[in-house]
Amino acid sequence: MVIANYLNRAPATISYELARYQPYQANLAQADAERKRAHCGRIGDFEIDTVVGPRVHSKAVLLTLIDCKPRFFWAYLLKDRTVYAVNEALFKSIFTFKGPIHSLTVDCGTDFSGLDVFETQYGIHPDYRHDNSPDECHRNERFNRILRYFYLKGTCFEHVSAQELSKTLLEINQQPFKVLNWQTPYQVLLDNSAKDSD
Repeated sequence: MVIANYLNRAPATISYELARYQPYQANLAQADAERKRAHCGRIGDFEIDTVVGPRVHSKAVLLTLIDCKPRFFWAYLLKDRTVYAVNEALFKSIFTFKGPIHSLTVDCGTDFSGLDVFETQYGIHPDYRHDNSPDECHRNERFNRILRYFYLKGTCFEHVSAQELSKTLLEINQQPFKVLNWQTPYQVLLDNSAKDSD
């Protein structure tokens, strides 16, 4: 309560932050916050997640990626949720994306357990978010909800074609967002690409 009053924050916020680092180490928490703040606002920081279909009928999933600054969203169809399938799609995205890739923020699922390969080969640092903390990848969770407007829960992704998925992603990336000053993610990505080439 004393810390909350001193920092002018809600006690629940203080208790949440203290619970994130058990036992609490002020220097570790400060270093983590400073690293995240330094990375804010640059192209090449990705949040990654998987969207699953009905587990009984199909193993096919969507691997979703969002570039945090321009909010540019894309997805890959995967046959299953294995480390091999995820890494193969991420290798494909590295060669597709022309800009620098700095970090990959993912959950602690087994499908993302093989990301150390990207750090050794490409210097791309994987950030594993804390368990039961979807707020640490809030952009990706938000865009996954938008994706669910097109593919309702229970959709079997084996029946979704690559063309249909591309059309859906184009429609999502052509929507203007308030956080981007009413620009589309596509416009922001193009504007930043033009600035980088100058």
